[in-house]
Amino acid sequence: MIRFGQVVAVYPEIGRVDLVDLDSGIPVGNAIVLSADGSTDGGSWSIPDVPRPPAGRVGGINPDGRTMIAAYEFGAGARAVVHGFARFAGSQIVFKQQDRTITRHAASGAYTTIAPDGSIEAWHPSGTYFRIGTGGHEDLTALCAAKWVTPAEAPEPTVTLATPNFSFVVAPGGNVTTKYTSWKMTGPVELDGPLTVKDSITASGDVTANGVSLDDHTHTESTGGTTSKPTG
Repeated sequence: MIRFGQVVAVYPEIGRVDLVDLDSGIPVGNAIVLSADGSTDGGSWSIPDVPRPPAGRVGGINPDGRTMIAAYEFGAGARAVVHGFARFAGSQIVFKQQDRTITRHAASGAYTTIAPDGSIEAWHPSGTYFRIGTGGHEDLTALCAAKWVTPAEAPEPTVTLATPNFSFVVAPGGNVTTKYTSWKMTGPVELDGPLTVKDSITASGDVTANGVSLDDHTHTESTGGTTSKPTG
């Protein structure tokens, strides 16, 4: 017989949970949680912590809304086995839009999402996000079938893109640091702001400063003294 129980304790290191039967109120300890995949060195992992229900209450939603319902069975000898999890009404991870994929971290609220058009976004509680696809940041509030709760704003993070020979780091406040073996850009390239170079500059073509060409500029002739500033 399959029955429903509320998860009251999680032991992620061994993949087991404690339950309370929602019909009888009988506690069930050390229930085995079946895996969604069969590999020993690959797969997904998401077993969040859950608070215990208030004393004397069985079932229902815990104060922070993170309670799970588990379907379990007593058919494996005398041991309960959790076959899967069902969601309470009001769960944030239920959406009205088809062809939408969302993975959300329970403790922080950080998530990744893939929109129906294939646009991919990874969002951090600081408001920092990385997106590949159409448009800018996508607000999921209207898509949630219940109430999508945006977590409290987290401190601005450090954003890092790195390979063995390259790194691009954006520190809190916006300071950018890059390290690389070599760098080649195909232009044109435009910079809005001052540029300081702490080494030599080599140009294979002409250099123009404020409209004056380095190759072709002229000066007013001077006898026995210094020439004038470039005249163009």
